[in-house]
Amino acid sequence: MERDILIGTRERMGIGGDALFELYRASFDLWRKNGLETGWLHHTQESLKLQLSQKTVFVAVDKHSGELLGMHALMPNRKAKALYGSFLAVSPTAQHCGVATRLLQHEADLGRQKGFTHMLGSTATSAVWSLKWHLKNGYRIIGYSRSENNNYASYHFRLQLAPSIIWSGPLAPITARLSYLFYRGANAVLKDADGRPTRLLKHIKKWRARNCK
Repeated sequence: MERDILIGTRERMGIGGDALFELYRASFDLWRKNGLETGWLHHTQESLKLQLSQKTVFVAVDKHSGELLGMHALMPNRKAKALYGSFLAVSPTAQHCGVATRLLQHEADLGRQKGFTHMLGSTATSAVWSLKWHLKNGYRIIGYSRSENNNYASYHFRLQLAPSIIWSGPLAPITARLSYLFYRGANAVLKDADGRPTRLLKHIKKWRARNCK
């Protein structure tokens, strides 16, 4: 059942850092309960504040009670005409009420108006509920990565906002698949099964350290 909500930036809606932190902590409990562990799940209030200060944070609030129901942070890359989304969180009291989808629709409309051509995002490969939501809302899987620190594997997504020869229309599924296979292959070559760098990746890092000063 959809909630009657209002959407806007955190500043416009008058949402402070304490409320955002509480929403973040409550929303991502689901990840921890499913055994998903990564550094960004354990932000302190100060570290989350720092992360969000570099982004535009959109929030969804209940029109009648003013309760904070959801948030999503966007980092614009004007050169690439891309919006990168992170910290998509929905209150446990508003799960399955269309909050995340309404946030996405609002952001996509604004993005088109401002000339952005696509949105990007990522999620853990084992976060099945998140994967299904992205695919249901028009995202395509375009990449894959595995962290060296804790073997955290993630899918990377793209949502096309503007017409494109290769990213929309009949070619879009082929382009997305080729992009995914490229990144999957690169990870297989550069990292072992536990996410640790292979000898090749170590050599590449040493070369970059010597030549990119």
